This record gives sequence, structure tokens and C-alpha cells, in this order.
Amino acid sequence: MDICVMVNAPVLYCDDSILQIKLDNKYSFAKGHICTLPFKDCIMDGAGHLLTPYMIASKEDESGRFLYYLTKKDTISMNLPKCRIPGVYIDSDEKYIAQLDAYQQRENEYIFRVLALLHVFKSGNIGTHDTFFEFKFSKGIYHDCRNHKSNNVECNIVDNREFSLSSKEQVACNLFLAEFAGNAYTLLEAAIVKFISAIHSTDSVNVFEQLISTLELLLLDYDQRGRKEVLSKRVAAMLGVDRDNMRELFLRMRLFYKYRSESLHGGDEQQIAKNDVYELEEIVRGILKIYLRKCKNGLSENPCVNWNAIKQKTICDLIKRIEETEENCFAV
Repeated sequence: MDICVMVNAPVLYCDDSILQIKLDNKYSFAKGHICTLPFKDCIMDGAGHLLTPYMIASKEDESGRFLYYLTKKDTISMNLPKCRIPGVYIDSDEKYIAQLDAYQQRENEYIFRVLALLHVFKSGNIGTHDTFFEFKFSKGIYHDCRNHKSNNVECNIVDNREFSLSSKEQVACNLFLAEFAGNAYTLLEAAIVKFISAIHSTDSVNVFEQLISTLELLLLDYDQRGRKEVLSKRVAAMLGVDRDNMRELFLRMRLFYKYRSESLHGGDEQQIAKNDVYELEEIVRGILKIYLRKCKNGLSENPCVNWNAIKQKTICDLIKRIEETEENCFAV
């Protein structure tokens, strides 16, 4: 039996530029005034007021308040719930419910992937709070409509940075999503998820610590000795465009690692400023972008390549570049 599905997920902390982003899997970004939204009743309280997350993130123009959202219309085939008596279906049919749950899980994973890649592409607190699913089918005189909600808070509730793209960035972002949303993302998924978890934290100190941990996952072996020096050199070698830039990155990373160690082991959180957090976030973002390219290239050479092989080859290349760099570049 064909089931008609509508998926809607309000997207917070973005602007009109998001409407130019092209997605696959039948999704698109849309903009709608609150009074016209098909899910408006789901984002209001009993008194008809917008729930707090949507009030904070909504915007207003001459026609009233509005939101951006991800939307999708779909038709899927499912086995109907059991019919014991003509026209009477069993709402608690476990197999039917399992089919709905599996569909929701796949869609939530896709939405997370899109938003995660947008975070890797550029800074900005874009995210969702809830995803709404509507399932409808008809058979004879029987009509069934089920509304489900997934609560997936994929944004930082205290970060007011808006995700906004220039015209050139819109083109680049569409190319970025088309190029890396497949197997390249899958190879790098663990590190990207760790990065997203870090920047979604409401505690800036925890964000800082988790961003350093993400870099360790990307650039260090599990039993790495001299982690501060090695990590600082490898970040510099991976992102540095020339000797002076490499030295600057090396010294910044040593300082950031010192901040992280003092915070983690000594409870000293005073030295970590918001600008330091944002700078470190950009460093991790730059490393992730390079790794996505390496994953894509690695897959084109060997479709069976795994993450560990990509990482070890990258580390070997970085060690070679560090060895070829003037020694005083990494002097302290």
C-alpha cells in the first residue's frame, strides 16, 4: 500500500541564502510565515504562542513572523496494519510501527548529514529543534493519518551566529554538498559527528576541549607521545600555506593545547576567550575539509579504502613535510 508522507523540519539561525541550497533525496529549503505553515500547531503552546526556540529564531517582515524549514513530500510502500474486522485496523501493529520508525530514522540521518556538512562548510549556528512527520493512507472508506515528532536539537541554544552565504558561497556550498555528501562523508563521519557535538555544546570551555579532541582523533595515533608538540606541528603542516603561516599556526596550537590542558587538569578556564574558541573551530573546519577531499580521492583510487588507511597516509605525508621544513620554523 502506498503511504503519503510529509516531512517538515524548521531550520533555525539562517537567512534567505539557505533557499539557494540544492538538496537531493526530494528535500528542499523553504520559507513560510507562521500562519501558513503546515506544522504551525506543533510549534505553538496552548495559548497560541510560539514555543521559545522558534520565537528566538523566527524573523519578521511586513507580513508577520516567519521561519525557514526543510521540507519533503514522499510516497512510500508499506505493509498496512492488521485488519481484523473490515475497515478496522490495529493501531498497535508492531510491524507497521517498525516500518514508520525505520523511515523516520533514515530521514533524520539524512537531515543530520546535510546540516553537518553545512557546519563543515562554514560557521553559523544552523540547526533543527524538531522534525515533524505526517503519514497518510486510504483504503476504501478507511483513512489513516498519523503525526510523529522527532526531537533532534541540532543547534547551540546560546550561539547567535547566523548561517549566511554570499552569492559565491552559495555556488561553492552546492558543489561542496554534491561532492561530499556520499561515501566521503561516511568515511569521515566519526570525526564530523565529534566536531558537531563540540560546537553544539553550550559551555565554551567544553567546546574548546572537544575541538582539541577532534584534532587528536584526526591527526594523532591512539598511543601518541608528546601530543602537544606533534599535534601542533601536524596542524601547521596540514593548513600552513608557507613557512611563516606554518610557524604562526604551530605557536597558536601550542598555546591552545596549553589552555586545554590547564582547563582539563587544573580547572583554569579564564584564559579561554570566545574568539579563541571560534579560531580553533575554524582550524578544525579547515582540517575536516582537507580530509573530505582526501577521502574522496582515496575512494576514487580504491573503493574499499577505510578511514584508518586514509589517516595513516595523511600522517605519513605530514611527517615528511615537517621533516622538510626549516627546523627553526618549529622552534619554541
